[in-house]
Amino acid sequence: MTEFFEITDHLGKPTGSKKERGEAHRNGDWHRSSHLHLIHPDHRIIFQQRSDKKDIGPNLADVAVGGHLSPGESPEEAIRRETLEEIGIDINHYPGEWIPIPGYRVAIHEFPEKNIMDHELQKISFFLSDLRIEQLTLQREEIFAIMEFHIPDILDLFLGKKETIINSEGRYFDHNEHHAKLKPYIRAWTKNDFIPAADHYFGKAAFIAQSILRGQRIFPGI
Repeated sequence: MTEFFEITDHLGKPTGSKKERGEAHRNGDWHRSSHLHLIHPDHRIIFQQRSDKKDIGPNLADVAVGGHLSPGESPEEAIRRETLEEIGIDINHYPGEWIPIPGYRVAIHEFPEKNIMDHELQKISFFLSDLRIEQLTLQREEIFAIMEFHIPDILDLFLGKKETIINSEGRYFDHNEHHAKLKPYIRAWTKNDFIPAADHYFGKAAFIAQSILRGQRIFPGI
């Protein structure tokens, strides 16, 4: 099915134009997406490892849930849809606390060799709940693995205090098995194993997650 983006200006205001995903990425058109960081009261944060079939960041660790807005969709509607599609959780009905971050994060990923100029404005939210990875049903086409990390480890990695960290829990798809069985997945990770970001995005996300767990709920942005 063809995916269409609602094109915006550089501040996220819709221009009234809609373009097919490939065309928008070729032209470097601004468009919006939504990210959800899943965090647990025991100071863990969930990440996904992207499928090797992704055109941007294949095999790299990324936010737990993320996806583009469909035309006419709000960021909140988009991330609720993506959470159900990617990890099988209906957060409209799952107990937890939704913490939206004001504004948009500017994300630029350019790959001239692939003819990709991905210019995104990302709406960031956090969901604090008792969700654990064994409760999730993964979308095999999008996700290779799902991992839990201790939040202080992510913060230390992106602050440069550690060069390598190990996830505390994980599951991955064994693609040699046709029934898509999930198997345990524990490994070492460096910053180069995460989607690259000039703004140290995942370090900032870990800092905000830590602040949320200390009781803070008001943030200027990310």
